[in-house]
Formats: sequence, structure tokens, C-alpha cells
Amino acid sequence: MHEQQVELASPPVTVSKSKTKSSQVWFDWHSWLGVITGILLFIVCWGGTFATISAELDWLFNPDQHVQVTGEAASLEEIYQSVADAYPGSFITGVSAPLYSNFAASVGVRSEPNQFRRVYVDPYTLEITGVAPSLTIQRYLRDFHRFLFTGNFGFFLICLASFPLAGSLITSLYFYKRWWRRFFEFKSARTVRTFVSNLHRLVGLWALWFVLIISLTGAWYMFERIRNYYIDNIFSYSDVGSFSVVPISPLEYDTSTDLPFQELLAIARQARPDIDIANVSTDRGGYFYAEGQTNNILVRDRANKILLLPETGEIIYNQYGENLSPYWYWSDMADPVHFGDFGGLTSKLIWFVFGLVLSFLSLSGVWLFAKRLSRRSK
Repeated sequence: MHEQQVELASPPVTVSKSKTKSSQVWFDWHSWLGVITGILLFIVCWGGTFATISAELDWLFNPDQHVQVTGEAASLEEIYQSVADAYPGSFITGVSAPLYSNFAASVGVRSEPNQFRRVYVDPYTLEITGVAPSLTIQRYLRDFHRFLFTGNFGFFLICLASFPLAGSLITSLYFYKRWWRRFFEFKSARTVRTFVSNLHRLVGLWALWFVLIISLTGAWYMFERIRNYYIDNIFSYSDVGSFSVVPISPLEYDTSTDLPFQELLAIARQARPDIDIANVSTDRGGYFYAEGQTNNILVRDRANKILLLPETGEIIYNQYGENLSPYWYWSDMADPVHFGDFGGLTSKLIWFVFGLVLSFLSLSGVWLFAKRLSRRSK
């Protein structure tokens, strides 16, 4: 009877050892992925975290963009006219609506072929509050996060970081047993190393959804760039030029025959009353162009657009986001999902906080690995 009990008890012990060994292998993979790519992941995550709120940082450090909310904001037509009156003889290239109620509107002005400036306008008083510097905080952070100022090499390097990020996610779920029960588990720690290790596990669990989103969209950007550069040379679903599924032939632009801005925008509004117009360009390859948000879920402004002939107001192209194929709808979803700008400041701040969490996970993982190696060498 005793022998039978021992025989029955033996298999679980063997299975336990096997599981322990498997967990150790997954843990080792997790550690090595972290230490090899940890600094790169930190740079990518840190840059992306601040790129998420780059427009807000621009506003914070540039008083020219600060406006006082007093009543109802002026229309894009009125903003356009205020700049046209202030810069007679100049060509206005486009108008962008304020991002928030206390932000200035921005208007592009070209006085000579190579002289371009972006002018800030108070949408309540229609006063010009200032001119944008040549390099804004938003442009700097976005370009840094996009390609590290090194062109395609930097772009692919940043996209490659999504793979070890996904690998870290997958391996952690294998070695961290019953992780779904540990979202509120934080054990006491006697040393700094143990405290950081416990914190690394806890915040890593809460950031699982965020790691998944960032790694998937990062891998998507790489796939999209490879397809664009090396397969079909298609950049978007529709645009002026030949790099789209629906190419629109560019026109020679002659401002002397244009209809007034106000009339063209009125035609665009009448044709697309569903669009909350965010950006207007007076010369998109020779066309009058407007884009903005509708009730489509999680797409960038360009998913809904309309192009007119400036001379007649004839509608040349009219795109509805809901008519896009799943592939191109997702293509226009990737940016809002990656940067979290689909829900205004609230969603951006959530993305910002979890971006800081990813940055902490990248550095703390490298530090914990170094501590482990130090203990083993001793």
C-alpha cells in the first residue's frame, strides 16, 4: 500500500520539475530580450511618450498659442480672412482649426516662393498672436520618434523594437504563473532590488494591453513601409499624385482664377456636412482640399476628405471613411491607436502614463539583469 502511494505521488513531482525548467527557459529569454534591446526600447518608448503630447507641450511653452475663451470661436473662413487682411499680397496655403478651445488656430502663409510662415490666430478676437518658429517641439519630438533624424535607417530601427517588445510580453506570460490573479499583488521588499523587481512585475501586468497595442502598431508601420518602398509604391488609399490606390492627377495652380476661399469652403461644407473640418489646404497639388472627423471610429482626419477644383468648385473626389476597405480603414486607424489621440487630452494622458510605464520597464529590466549577473559573479 505504501509503495502504491509513492508511485502515485511521483509523476506530479516530475511534471513540476519540468514546468520549473520550462519557466526558467522563458524567464531567461525574457531577460536576454530585455538586456539586449533595453536601451533601444527605452529611447523609443521615451520619445514616443512625449511625442504623444507634443502638441500640448508646444502650447505649454509657446505663449503665442495661448488664447482666452470668450464666447464662440470664429469660423475657418473668418480666421482665413483675418490673416489675408494682415498679409496682403501673400498666398495663404491652409488653415487648421484649434486643437482645443484655449488653443490658437494656425494659418500657413507664403509671401515668396521660399518664404513660408505659420501664423497663430486667436479664434475669439481674430487677432494674430504670433508666428511659429521654424522648428517646433511637436515637430522635433515626432521626427525623433519616427526616425531618430536618420531617415529610413532610424525608421526601421524603431519599428524593429516592436518585436522584442512583443517577445517580452509573450515570454512574461509563460514564466509568470497565474499572472491573471496578481494584478493587486505587491509583496513587501527588504532590498531595493526586490522592490524594483516586484514593481516591474506589477506595472508590467497593468501595461499588458498597452504593450500589445504598441508592438502590433509598430510592426504594422514596418510592414506598411516595406510594402510601400519595395512592393507596390502605394502610400495611401487616395491622394494627389501616383502613390495611391486612387491617384488624382495634379494640376497647374493659378491663383488668379480661383473662387474665393469662403465660397470654396461653403461648397465643401454643403457637400460634406458630416465632416467637422479640421484642416483646409488651398493648394493640394492644385486642388482645394478639406479633411476632418465624422462619426467614424478611431480614424485620422484624412480618412474623410474632399477635393475641389479651385476655379469652379467642382467636386473632384469625395472620400467617406466608412467606404474604405478593412485594410485601408485600419491604415487610417493605426496612428490614433498608436498615439492615443482619438479621445482628446484624456486618451493622450492615458497613453502618456503608460508610455512612462514602458520606459520604466525597459530600464528596470536592464538594471535587474545587471544585478542578477553581479550576484552570480560574487
